[in-house]
Amino acid sequence: IRIRATLYSRAAADCTRALELRPTFIQALITRSTAHRMRGDSKLALADLDAALTLDPNHNTALNNRGVIRSLLGDARGAIADFSRVIVQTSPVDPQAKKQELTFSDETASVQCPAYLNRAQAKQSIDTLRKAVRAWSDIGFPLDTARARYKLSRACRAEGDDASADLEGRAALVTFEQLGAQLWIDRARASCRPSLR
Repeated sequence: IRIRATLYSRAAADCTRALELRPTFIQALITRSTAHRMRGDSKLALADLDAALTLDPNHNTALNNRGVIRSLLGDARGAIADFSRVIVQTSPVDPQAKKQELTFSDETASVQCPAYLNRAQAKQSIDTLRKAVRAWSDIGFPLDTARARYKLSRACRAEGDDASADLEGRAALVTFEQLGAQLWIDRARASCRPSLR
């Protein structure tokens, strides 16, 4: 409940207290990791997920979340390794089909904020980022959806499509504001045209 109420610092403190009582409480590590990530501290989030996976190397939620954090930190190979393990563990019937659905993680991890792109690079990034927006949205990660929208906005602007850039940028900003992600609020506001801030 506290995570949803954006009281991330308090949620992290509650989880720390729970871990003092029971150091092997994996869900507390995962929840504290989410609180750290929502506050913008990916390194602390990664440390908690590594600790959870030390306790249970096949914990799907911890693997998936670590894949997300690795992607945010630019470790595309590590992210793909984590996502691949989740796919294999959860899809014994046809893991290859599900693996193809999550290739966006590798692609989006390599798409940096495209303010410097030429038009051809921007066009290529736009297709990848649109897939990422859909994929993150489908699996219910609002911060990651908004981050992909922010990058998509920047790519649209680089291509000269101001209407799409404004639409995606505003959608990202609204989500960042709802989540209280101040670092991303500042970035999104800086990239929006003044009339949309």
